[in-house]
Amino acid sequence: MTTKKDFYDDDLPSYEESENMFLNIYSNSLSYDEDEDEDENENENENDIDIDIDIDIDIDNENENENENDDENENEDIISNEYFDAPNDETVDKCNKFSKEIDLPNHEILNIDPEYLTTRHTIFIIREGFSIRNNHTIIILNNEYKEVFTCKKTSNSYIIYDTDKTPILNTKSNPSINYESMMDLYDIPKIIKSLNEDINISSKKNSNGDFGRVNTVNFYKRYYKEIDKKIYTVKYQSLSTQNTEILEIRHFTNSNEYFVYCNIGEIHEIIICKIKLYRTKCTVEVAPRVDYMFMLGISVSILINNINIQRLYGY
Repeated sequence: MTTKKDFYDDDLPSYEESENMFLNIYSNSLSYDEDEDEDENENENENDIDIDIDIDIDIDNENENENENDDENENEDIISNEYFDAPNDETVDKCNKFSKEIDLPNHEILNIDPEYLTTRHTIFIIREGFSIRNNHTIIILNNEYKEVFTCKKTSNSYIIYDTDKTPILNTKSNPSINYESMMDLYDIPKIIKSLNEDINISSKKNSNGDFGRVNTVNFYKRYYKEIDKKIYTVKYQSLSTQNTEILEIRHFTNSNEYFVYCNIGEIHEIIICKIKLYRTKCTVEVAPRVDYMFMLGISVSILINNINIQRLYGY
């Protein structure tokens, strides 16, 4: 028969066993708490990392926005300072300063290629002479007297080439001369009554006038037969506005200067180019924001016509 004491003696653990069990349970509870703490710490660390990442991202975004704003401000400064005032130029005889008449146009005068858009006031010289690169007899120099383009004569047109011998444009003049009736013994006209210089500016070696056309109108003096002034009307397709635009070249016969105007018919007409003729050369002074190659194409034809008239009269 089992007594109450025997029951407790059989079922209950001894004191040492109880102590060991308690220690095991306590240690397990500690390890469980540590695991929980580690998990919590890991979660907190992850949250901290997320917060840090978010903060970093926000800071980066703010920095990027600030950089973008700085870039925009710099771009605005660049745009505002992209076109410069005219400096002195001491490389060309009788033209050691840029003209004060020439001004910055209110939009880009762009026709042939943005590559030829001036960013500052500049000057070119077109003259007869042999090229250092080929057998062309009309050369174009920059304001440092360096050869930058050449012209080759083909029939009654001239093709402008770059230094790599690539054709850029064809400038073709179609002059029509009206003479006075008086002739000398050699049937050479004494007086030229009028000279109409119609010019076609075409791409590369073409002659279709796709870059622009120039038509001339002569204005006579009131009481005399000689021409008082000439107006050249230049029509071209603008790459800037995608519209047909008109320039006007004005020349008084008692002067060797040709002035190119934009904003024709408006209150503020602007001189964007000046062509100044000498005997066998001319200077082409171009304002910023102007397609200088287009101005050179027109200038070559005007110069060649002038040279031909001089040779017609023998001087």
